Amino acid sequence: MRKTTLFYCVTAIILLPMAVSAQVLLEENFDDAAAGALTDVIDHETGQPISAGEFMTIVPEGWTITAQLRPEEDGYNDLFPYPSWIALFDFEWDIQGGDRDNNPEGFFDGIMIADSDLFGDRGARTWLDSPIVDAGDQVAVTIEFDSHYKHNDNQIASLEVTWDEGATYESVFIWDNSNHSDDANYIGHEIFAVMKPEGATTVGLRFRLYGNESQDGFHDYDWYWAFDNLVVRGADIAPPDTPTLEITTVEPVGYSDLLLKASDFNSPLDSAHAKTLWEAALDPDFTKVFFSPGELETDLTQITIPKENLPIGSSVKVYARVQYVDADGARSEFSEVASKTVPGMLAGLQVIFKEDFEGLTLEPFPSESGGDGTDWTNIPPEGWTIDNSKLPADGQPEWQGWAFADKDAWIAAAGDQERSLFINGIGVVAIVDPDEWDDTGHDVGTYNSYLSTPPISLADYDTDTVTLAFNSSWRDEDNQKVNLTASFDGGDPIELLYWVSLPVEDPNFHDDAHNEALMFTIPIPDGASELTLTWGMFDAGNDWWWAIDNIYLAVEGAEGNPALPFSENFDGKSDGDLVFEGWVFEDTPTAEETGTLWTTTTDRANPPSADGSPTTGEFLISDSDAGGGSNTPGAGGSHDAITPSFSAEGASEVWLHMNVSAVLNNNGEAVFDIDVSTDGGATFVNQYRCIAPLRSVEPLPQAGFTDQQQTGGLYGPVNILLPDAAGSPDVKVRFRHYEPNDDWWIAIDDIVVDDISPTAGLSLILTEGFEGGIPADWENTPSGTQAWATRPPESRMVDSVISGNGPSDFDGRTLNNLAGQGYAIWAEGEEEGASATLTSPSFDCSACSRLVVGVDSECLPGNSSSAYSIEVSIDGGAAFTPIFSYRMALNDSEEDAQFDHYLFEVPQAAGQGDVKIRFNAAGADPGESEGFWAIDNFSLYADGAVPVLDWYLY
Repeated sequence: MRKTTLFYCVTAIILLPMAVSAQVLLEENFDDAAAGALTDVIDHETGQPISAGEFMTIVPEGWTITAQLRPEEDGYNDLFPYPSWIALFDFEWDIQGGDRDNNPEGFFDGIMIADSDLFGDRGARTWLDSPIVDAGDQVAVTIEFDSHYKHNDNQIASLEVTWDEGATYESVFIWDNSNHSDDANYIGHEIFAVMKPEGATTVGLRFRLYGNESQDGFHDYDWYWAFDNLVVRGADIAPPDTPTLEITTVEPVGYSDLLLKASDFNSPLDSAHAKTLWEAALDPDFTKVFFSPGELETDLTQITIPKENLPIGSSVKVYARVQYVDADGARSEFSEVASKTVPGMLAGLQVIFKEDFEGLTLEPFPSESGGDGTDWTNIPPEGWTIDNSKLPADGQPEWQGWAFADKDAWIAAAGDQERSLFINGIGVVAIVDPDEWDDTGHDVGTYNSYLSTPPISLADYDTDTVTLAFNSSWRDEDNQKVNLTASFDGGDPIELLYWVSLPVEDPNFHDDAHNEALMFTIPIPDGASELTLTWGMFDAGNDWWWAIDNIYLAVEGAEGNPALPFSENFDGKSDGDLVFEGWVFEDTPTAEETGTLWTTTTDRANPPSADGSPTTGEFLISDSDAGGGSNTPGAGGSHDAITPSFSAEGASEVWLHMNVSAVLNNNGEAVFDIDVSTDGGATFVNQYRCIAPLRSVEPLPQAGFTDQQQTGGLYGPVNILLPDAAGSPDVKVRFRHYEPNDDWWIAIDDIVVDDISPTAGLSLILTEGFEGGIPADWENTPSGTQAWATRPPESRMVDSVISGNGPSDFDGRTLNNLAGQGYAIWAEGEEEGASATLTSPSFDCSACSRLVVGVDSECLPGNSSSAYSIEVSIDGGAAFTPIFSYRMALNDSEEDAQFDHYLFEVPQAAGQGDVKIRFNAAGADPGESEGFWAIDNFSLYADGAVPVLDWYLY
């Protein structure tokens, strides 16, 4: 590691001239304290001296210093072990700790210090409490001090205030690894404004240094915090109002700059707008921040993020927030997080290969410090290779050639030295670092290492070029050189990039570029079918580094879209993974309900699979129930999930198969649309629509159902024809949750789009529509008084007429799609253990190798005791096996009925001569009597003749 000038980062709010009245409540420069006598360190838990006076400190008059040690370390008894805060002259601290670079402007003579590094690997935590002082009738207090803070990953520093003489404490700030980088010196003049609660008359401060959970709350061989010149003032100030934020693209629309535009500044007491903090990240928790320019005195209400700063991808989901600071140092709360999915660098291209190194298993550093145990590996992704054949033996073990490390661990191990400026390197990055390699002895020679992808197939893509994009961090020095080459089908390498560090006159000289997004268009030789890429560093000594991340390979045009079938089961994938693959998740500009944007999850029961049991792994959901607020009916707000492009060229039919639970709410306004685009997402055409039963604005619910529209929820495996997709080389499917207003959810899983009808190659053999009632040769067997019927009991409910939607006491929980036609229905009664079966006559499938049973089914389980299943018998009814069961997988008995046009493969019936299908309903709904199950259009599809045994064709 080089011992060069440390990286200084000032994060403090600079105190501007006070625009309001202020009164000094507490002032301390620690000069007198530093010249004072030693005193005991008090145990924070017991209030008694630690180890009978063997732990000593120096404390200002009226202040209290307490500490706790790990129990097994209570016997440590050096005179200045630094288990706690201590007041010292600045030169004394330098003598004991070595050069602490304690040169902040304003530090003079006595300073207050907590130094974990000098306490070594013995765990401790320490509290520094100021005197309690009179806050009078002031509106707020400002706290300002000169500070020198040096961070380590496990270390936490915080400031708290108490308004009730120590009974409770309120946090002012917390400095930890989420907002401070390892081994960086944070030096500056801090000022914080804190509102005083109504009725409070006193105020006290508590400064703390401790460790995170991985250290059981104790600092442990970390760094330090020192401060001086503390002034606490009472003032008539109030924080600015919390801003709001919107994200828009800068024209032209497409891959373009982003504009973050915040609301006007407003201060309750008319203080001026001084600074603004903008942040943009890849996740809503802001653990992957890629844009944070610090506290700006310009760009106060809007700022532009250059498109080159956006992460690479076909589309990018950006999360942003903003905070205002006024001239008195008062801060607003952060705005609510705004998000937007926007076109990325590869917009319009089809990604065919990607690698972000996040799937690698990281181990502890073999020799470096600064990690947390998930730091590093030299094992590349599957199929990748590392060539170190020209690398001298030995050197620092971690950096013997290309390696893969958590970026934060790499920064900590190397002492940063500008590595933290690789902003768009996220998580695990690939690194060659001869600077760190040279810290340990090695054989004579220069540093040479090469990293290669596996051969990447181009055979399925009709294109003349391929596009490569990746993030790069390069710091040059001396003879260090790098290149990037492409090889087709194992042929001679073609150089795409060649950088040298010296001389600067060389046309290939590339100056320091800590955070670049690089893109190359690579011609494909005629007949080439595979591409291998290689990144190399060579001729390096004790020089700097090259790091890369987020590698994409993409092809142009619709011809590059993968052909049918398109599939996605979401297993093991985050939202970011899907966006990485070309999915787009977005709220329309008029969407008002928050938290309803589509997301992958495993937090709820999965939607039903082909047999009714829940699917497994992640699935995709737009959850209005978990959202906040509501959309205004008729305003057009929607929450959209759009697939990547795929090709249906040559397909005369296109079918969407998936597992769904869409609970739209019986008295809600929501719509579930499935739309298709054939022009890259510029326009969409509706293919299927589900509408909440009591929706009051267009589109309105309708009586009955068609191949493209239904009323109420959708539940189970679905097969939906997408007529507008047929033959198109550029298809996208959009799943749209339209205008939910605190309703329930839409969940989907196991998507397959292909050109195969569920009944392809089969003939409709027979059907039963129940228009003439339940036929006499169907077995209708109740266990109590309630049998299957063709109408519900008059006292129970009636068909929905949609406009009135049945009697008011059922609140929309009625038949919607099967209303107004013949059907068979079982309505739950109040009898405990009630059930009924409806069994078809036998049919002969001995000449068939494939059988599909179709049925339209609409059900509303009365409660969790309800059990509805479709069953098959191949022995004339002696035994039955379920084909499909309603199992409450993402269902809700208090909401609208669930409908589906089911088509079930029945492989066990193939070649059998005495087959029956049974509808088995059971359940009681005491005191409610709302549960029901209705069926219609029972159909058989087969690939051979089906002689009917004592049955007739309807």
